[in-house]
Amino acid sequence: KPAAVVPNHMLEQFSREWLSLYPRARVLAASTDDLRGDARREFVARAATSDWDAVILTQGAFERLALGEEARRAYSDHALEKMRAELVAAAGRGDRRSAKQIESSITAEEGRMERAKFVAVDPGLRFEDTGIDYLAVDELHMYKNLHTASSISEANIRGSKRALDLEAKLFYLRAKHGPRVITGATATPLANSITEAHVMLRY
Repeated sequence: KPAAVVPNHMLEQFSREWLSLYPRARVLAASTDDLRGDARREFVARAATSDWDAVILTQGAFERLALGEEARRAYSDHALEKMRAELVAAAGRGDRRSAKQIESSITAEEGRMERAKFVAVDPGLRFEDTGIDYLAVDELHMYKNLHTASSISEANIRGSKRALDLEAKLFYLRAKHGPRVITGATATPLANSITEAHVMLRY
């Protein structure tokens, strides 16, 4: 059950062109407004219970389909384990600048997860419940700000919520379906920094 994630303004055009190419396709499309309030449970139920050829989501709608607490915790534990290994490696190289940045990232991640405990998650809004097992992400460069620790100032990225959300969902999908769970499309994989190419490869 693949999901196509498209820019907010492209939903209607993308859905129309898909059905123009494949008129018999069963397509479920959702904008950010379609996932407000009680409509969220209805959407998740429709996505989960029908055999769609594709689920088309705007970027805003995709972000509203949050991972459940167990999946978030598994991703966070994995991310922290990776950061702690990077910290040991940086300390072993005597790279104090990178070590300091990684320590800061570890503290921020631990704080983020602690705060997440107190956020009530709508049980009808779990990404896992949709049955989506593959992502086709258009304009992937809009997710280029994925946290990257580096002693090179131009390569160091603090990270954005949008990029973190995508990486966490990919981690969940890979744990369940194996490594090949995404096709990304972008005409600008590298705009400002070589780190952006590194991020694309990580996705």
